[in-house]
Amino acid sequence: MVRLLVVVVALFLLWRLWQRINSDIDKQVAERLRRIGLYLGAVALLAFGLWMAASGRLHFAWIGLLGLLTLLRRGMFLYQIWRRIASFRQGGFHNFFQQAKRAADEAAGKRRATGMSRRRAAKILGVAENASKEQITHAFRQKMRKEHPDIGGDEKIARELNAARDAMLHS
Repeated sequence: MVRLLVVVVALFLLWRLWQRINSDIDKQVAERLRRIGLYLGAVALLAFGLWMAASGRLHFAWIGLLGLLTLLRRGMFLYQIWRRIASFRQGGFHNFFQQAKRAADEAAGKRRATGMSRRRAAKILGVAENASKEQITHAFRQKMRKEHPDIGGDEKIARELNAARDAMLHS
């Protein structure tokens, strides 16, 4: 138990050293200290693993390592949630909903920004102006099979077909 406590204290001290390195120190010195910290941490973990293997308790080390990895994953997840909550609290409800509304308006604007009339779109797709959604989709797919750029079609025509479909479905 005392040995485990020593390992935990050593890892804590290495972590504190790592944090202190990030302060206002010369970059070359900071990089050298980071490497030394990494090497010391790796050596400490290797020594701990060898000690566990030599004492016949390697299965405890694996269980501890797997538990530590689980805690790290969960910790990162909780940290991300905490950051989102903090940013939400900082901006308040108003900011949060304003950003969501702005994103939705931008998405709707991109869909409707074709500037193509319904008559021109119907002519490009080869359907009537009052065609149903199924007829528009069928005509679009038929034409796109011939004009898709991945199979040697013209990219400009494919863009026009996409714009015509959007104009017919979203107007």
